[in-house]
Amino acid sequence: MPSTRRRLLATTGSVATLALAGCLDRMPHDGEIATGPASETDATAADASLVHFTDLPTTERDVVATALDEGLYHACSDLDALSSFADRVTPRTYLERDGAYYGLWVRVTDTVAADTADPPDERPDCGWL
Repeated sequence: MPSTRRRLLATTGSVATLALAGCLDRMPHDGEIATGPASETDATAADASLVHFTDLPTTERDVVATALDEGLYHACSDLDALSSFADRVTPRTYLERDGAYYGLWVRVTDTVAADTADPPDERPDCGWL
């Protein structure tokens, strides 16, 4: 078999494997946290849940602190801390840090776990692969 044919077959096989693995389906395989100011009334309403920043494990505090300080936390890989935080929240979850209240918008892959804040205006891009 000629060398170029081998290369073509190898490339085609690799692309097919990536597509089956979900890498080329254009679905986001990432996550993000956005925050926005919230009132104490909203954050402590009967139908809301409240997460206290100081109660979070260190890894979750780090990603939430980035979201609070920079307005957005985004990860293209290593979603462990973000996924753990997403498992902790509900659609009506707010965050309290140092007496201030924040709404949350938390997304991992295609699931929005909390939406008490607006989603980011622009979605960061992780690239194709």
